[in-house]
Order: sequence, then C-alpha cells, then structure tokens
Amino acid sequence: MDEQQIKSTRLCGFGGVLPFLLTAAGVHFTSGDLQVFFVNAFLAYGAVILSFIGAVHWGFVLKAENVDQAAKLLAIGVVPALVGWCGLLCPPVFTLIIFSFAFPSLFIYEQFSQINALLPEWYMKLRVQLTMIVTLLHFITLPGMV
Repeated sequence: MDEQQIKSTRLCGFGGVLPFLLTAAGVHFTSGDLQVFFVNAFLAYGAVILSFIGAVHWGFVLKAENVDQAAKLLAIGVVPALVGWCGLLCPPVFTLIIFSFAFPSLFIYEQFSQINALLPEWYMKLRVQLTMIVTLLHFITLPGMV
C-alpha cells in the first residue's frame, strides 16, 4: 500500500469511531426510549465492527503460505462475528462487558500470534489506536447503562 492509501485507511478507521462516540454520548445525555435506542445502536455497531475486524483476517488468507496458516486465519476471522452475535443475545450490560474485552483480546491475539507476521506494521499501529479508543468508549458508556 502506498502512503496515500494508508492515509485514506487511517481516515476511514478514525471515521469509523464516530458512531461509537455519538451513540456513547447519546447513552449519557438522553433517557427513556431514546437512551434505549442509543444503547442498542452502540451495541449493534460494536457487533458490526467486531465482524469487520474478523473479516480482515479472511483477506489475509490470500497471503497464507500453507493450509495450517489459512485455517487459523479463517477461524479467527469467524470468532469475532460469533462473539458479536452472541453478545447481542445477552442483556445490554453484559453485552457491553463482553465487547469491552473482545476488542482488546482480538488485538492482543493479532499482536502476539503467528498471524502478526502477515499484518503490516502500519495496520497494527492503527489497530492499537482504534482499539484503545473503542475500548475506552465501551468502559465510559457502561455507567450510562446501569
């Protein structure tokens, strides 16, 4: 990827934080049915983004050097979507807690597994920044839900 593509990717990545930020604010600054709407929107977006992060691993299957590596990439590509789906079946506070740990757990896996060799350095720098922001927003949103 050239420098312009990386900049565009960073812009899209940070733009993708906006729905978290706006819905987290909505959780804190509204009440009643509107607050329920913002809680549901925040959690639904979290499930979508978990799935998106997992799907990135499917793209790396194209670079996999062997069947074993490809199988691991496909498996880790499915897990975040399943966590997101299962989370949405739980009460909202539990979902928020699950997602609060799912985002950093996936990053830690990427950072310390063999998959890291396939991930570009710029991607991991972006992932740590986005993961920290998203995880922080999950923890900040929790008091607004209880």
